[in-house]
Formats: sequence, C-alpha cells, structure tokens
Amino acid sequence: MKVVYILGGVLAVGALIFFTKPYWEPAPGPKKEQSEFEADSIQKISYVKRYLDTTGIAAAPVKVTRSWLSKDDSSKRFNIHLVYKNVSNKKVDGIRFEWYGVDSAGGPAQLGGGIDGTGKGSTDILLKPGDSAGMCWKIYSQDAKKITMSRASEVYFVDGTKWKFRK
Repeated sequence: MKVVYILGGVLAVGALIFFTKPYWEPAPGPKKEQSEFEADSIQKISYVKRYLDTTGIAAAPVKVTRSWLSKDDSSKRFNIHLVYKNVSNKKVDGIRFEWYGVDSAGGPAQLGGGIDGTGKGSTDILLKPGDSAGMCWKIYSQDAKKITMSRASEVYFVDGTKWKFRK
C-alpha cells in the first residue's frame, strides 16, 4: 500500500510540474527592445537612401560609363567590373569608387561594404583628359545579381587637388 501512495505522490508532483511550467521556454539571453530594432532599421534605410542619392554627381570629373558583375573563374562568387572616363581637363592619378547592388529578390546584396548592398574600390592608374579605363575588383559576393549604382566618390589629380562627392 505504501508503494501506491508513493507512486501517486510522484505522479501528482510530476503532473503539477509538467502543467505549470512550459517545456518550450526560450533560451535566456539578451533581448533587443522593439525600439532598438526600429532604430537600427531606420539608420540603415537612411544610410542607403543617402548612398543612392546622386545629387551633385553631374559635376564629377570621372564618370562610370558601364558596370557589371561576372563570376570568378575559381569559385561561384562574383567580381565587379567598372569602365570609367575622365571627363575633366586635368590628369587623374587616383580614383575611389563606390557601388550599390541587389540580389535576385531585389534586396541589398553582399558587396564587400560595411552596409549590405554597398561596396568600394580604388585605383591609382594615370588617366589623361578624355581617356577611358576599366578595372575589376574581387568582391567575393555569392548573392549579387545586379549593380544598380556605381560612381566615383573621390578623384585625385596630378596637380595635387582633389574632388570629393558630397563633401
């Protein structure tokens, strides 16, 4: 009879524990408040909007005339190619570029920049007025589908002067 009482007690305690404490509780850890997520999203959106804003690009001394992606020969990753032209009347000896691209779903792709969708590259090839050149950068992107914007962000001239997009 003692066994029945002990067994009944164990079952009662087990049922009490089972039905009062859910077994699917999430793992403890730091939780971000909703406002933090919203702030992060707003900050990224405003950065991308500013990044895609081309106001003032018409004054650029170097124009990107063509940009495209190609698969790397040794992997399934993509490289970016830019063709650009010196439209100024000065010799250029350095250029910094920036670009933005999307994946197949239209979202920002991983292009090697600090923020998704963005990327940067530079060259120090001498470019005379009216000359064009091209460059390829290994960006190691696996999800890039299309480059939607590319531009010169800084141009360095042989005479020591510098042009900067959005000072």
